[in-house]
Amino acid sequence: MYEFKSVSELNFYAGSVITSDSRLSSLSVTGEISGFKVYSSGHAYFTLKDNNSQIACVMFSSRLSSVSLSRRTAIKLPLRVRAESIRQAANIRLLQIL
Repeated sequence: MYEFKSVSELNFYAGSVITSDSRLSSLSVTGEISGFKVYSSGHAYFTLKDNNSQIACVMFSSRLSSVSLSRRTAIKLPLRVRAESIRQAANIRLLQIL
């Protein structure tokens, strides 16, 4: 078992794995958008989900202005995305196995 020295080290490694994997770094996925909200920063935050899973997403203001995405919830559509980890605030779920 590898022992990470800090939470930051784990987040950095996880982010590196995500961004270096060609299947994850640029992908298309269809899911239901829920909780779509544009904040004063101009960035939109929402959840992309299906019956079994969900992923927290952000669309930055520079991209949001060029996309015709309704603020409605519970709509399904395909999204072309780039997966990346925000290392300072990564949400990684660790399951206790010991």
